[in-house]
Amino acid sequence: MAGKGGYQKPNKPASFSPPGKFSKRTDGGPGDTRQAQMKIPSSAYGEGMETAAIQGGAPLSATGGSSGSPLQQIADIKSRIVPLDAETQRPDEPITAGMPFGEGPGTEALPNFRQQEYNIVDKYMPALVRFADEADTPQSFRLFVRYLQGNQ
Repeated sequence: MAGKGGYQKPNKPASFSPPGKFSKRTDGGPGDTRQAQMKIPSSAYGEGMETAAIQGGAPLSATGGSSGSPLQQIADIKSRIVPLDAETQRPDEPITAGMPFGEGPGTEALPNFRQQEYNIVDKYMPALVRFADEADTPQSFRLFVRYLQGNQ
């Protein structure tokens, strides 16, 4: 059980851990993360058994993880990465696809992230303008707010 204080030998430590949602503890962590049942003194006959049944109904489980070892997960991710010097995977698509100029579909083919961003900025614009009007506001922030006002 964790929390006894002092040195606790790690349980099966990992040699390394990838970042993000695939991360694992490299110190091994506590061996068993299930909470031990507590014996609570009861005032009435049978309450102890009822309390034990309640505690046993939903014990803390051991640390769960995704399927496969971290090395296998990294290998899966690496297999999907396209190197910069690789041949194109879209030979019929113009290099200017998604740009507001040149051949191919323009920005209308892209998700409308810009409009979503403007909606968020528009929500906070009154506060930004108020802060920009303060006497001690840096000039760079004032220019930034002016830029935002002109691009909405």
